[in-house]
Amino acid sequence: MILEIALLLAGIVLLAFSSDRSVDVAARLAATARIPSLLIGIVVLSMGTSLPEISSSVVSTLEGHPEINVGDIFGSALSQITLILGLAVLLGGPIKEGRRDVLLLGGCAIMGTMLALFVVESGDITVTNALFLIVSYFILIFISNKYTVKDYAAPEGVKAKKYWPWRDRLLGFGKLLFFMVGVIASAVLVVDSTISLSEELGVPSYLVSFFGIGIGTSLPELFVAVAAIRRGQDELAMGNILGSNITDTTLALAAGPLLAPSVLPYSGLVVATGTYLVLASMIAVMLFAWRKKVDRLAAFVLIGIYLASYLLFL
Repeated sequence: MILEIALLLAGIVLLAFSSDRSVDVAARLAATARIPSLLIGIVVLSMGTSLPEISSSVVSTLEGHPEINVGDIFGSALSQITLILGLAVLLGGPIKEGRRDVLLLGGCAIMGTMLALFVVESGDITVTNALFLIVSYFILIFISNKYTVKDYAAPEGVKAKKYWPWRDRLLGFGKLLFFMVGVIASAVLVVDSTISLSEELGVPSYLVSFFGIGIGTSLPELFVAVAAIRRGQDELAMGNILGSNITDTTLALAAGPLLAPSVLPYSGLVVATGTYLVLASMIAVMLFAWRKKVDRLAAFVLIGIYLASYLLFL
C-alpha cells in the first residue's frame, strides 16, 4: 500500500509540474505567433490549470474507469471553491471583489456544476452529453470571459521573447511536446495507482479519486491564486479558481466520454457528492458576494465546508 500511495503522489506532482510547464511554453508560443491576447487567455491559460483534470479524464475513461474521471472532477471542483480558495486567502491575504462580478462569475461556476450533475445522474455519459457540456463550456466562458481572462495574456517573459527566431520556436515546440508527453505519462500513473490503491484499501476508486486526485490536481490553482493575491490581483485569483471550476465541470468532464461513452458505477455516491458540490458552491459564492470579500473568517468557513465532506462520504 505504501508503494501505491507513493506512486499516486509522484504521479500527481509530475502531472502538476508537466501541466504548468506545458501551459507556460504554449502561452509563449501563442504570443510569439501574434495570436490575439483574448484567445491566449481563453484557449491556453483559462484551460491551463485544468489540464491535469482534462488528461485524467481522457486516460481514466479510455482505461474503462469513468468513475475516476467524475470523482476527480467533482473532488477538484469542491476543493477549489472551498479548500483552495480558503488556503489561498490564508497564505496570500484577503480577496476583495464587487458583488456583481462575484455573482456573475460565481453563477457561471454554479451552473457548470449543476450541468455536470444533470449529465451524470442518469449513470450514462454519452457522446451527446459530452458535446452538450463542451458547448456549455464555451457559452459560460463567453459570458464570464471579462472576469476570467483579464491579465492572463501577459505571462512573465512573453514580451521579452515576442519575436522568437525560428530556431527558438522549434525548440519551444520540442519542449511543448516533451511536457505534453509528461502530462500523459503522469496521468496514466495517477489513474493506475488510484485503481491499485482502491483495491488495497477496499475503498471505491471513486472516493480515492474524489479526495486524493481531486486535491492533487487542484494544486496549480492554489499556486496561481496565492501569487495573484500577493501581487494585488484579486480579480485574477477569483477568475482562476471560479473559471477553473467552469472548465473542470464542463470541458474536462466531457473530454473522456467524448472519446469513449461510459456507464458510471457508484451512481448513488456520484449523485450524493455532486449534490454536495452544488450546495457548497452556492454557499461559497453567496458568502463571497454577501461580504464582498473572502477574509480569514470566510476562509475557515470554506475549509470547514470541505472537511465536512469527509464526515459525510468516508
